[in-house]
Amino acid sequence: LTAPVLTAPVLGTPASGTMTNVTGLPPAGVVGTAAIIGTNTFTGAQIGTLTALTSSSSSIAINLATNNNFSHTTSENTTLALPSNPVAGQSGVITITQGGTARTLAYNTFWKFAGGTVPTLTSSAGAVDVFAYSVESATRATAQLIKDVS
Repeated sequence: LTAPVLTAPVLGTPASGTMTNVTGLPPAGVVGTAAIIGTNTFTGAQIGTLTALTSSSSSIAINLATNNNFSHTTSENTTLALPSNPVAGQSGVITITQGGTARTLAYNTFWKFAGGTVPTLTSSAGAVDVFAYSVESATRATAQLIKDVS
């Protein structure tokens, strides 16, 4: 008997787009999460999923480890809470749609706005506002509310 020879798998062409300059992959035989180090160049769209947020006890919990882009339809006056797992450099949007009754949204002090002015949602049923954010550190994110995009 001779020892079998294992070779690295060959990956086919992605369905759309390519990624180059990937380094920091785990050594052969190691299974787990790969660390991406260096610059990545993408051609074609890179599309993530959209996570729906819900409000409970007048608070919207947000876990930034789950996604970059979120949606929320108001059902009560509520506060966008301190997010869990913020990482500097992450950015995204939360699309906020007013439910059948217009509601208010307050913000945890983690969220920082230009001039220190906290924005208010568009106050009509069915209105759509887009909350854009960029995480600066574990303790703050710069944000802007783009109002009435419906």
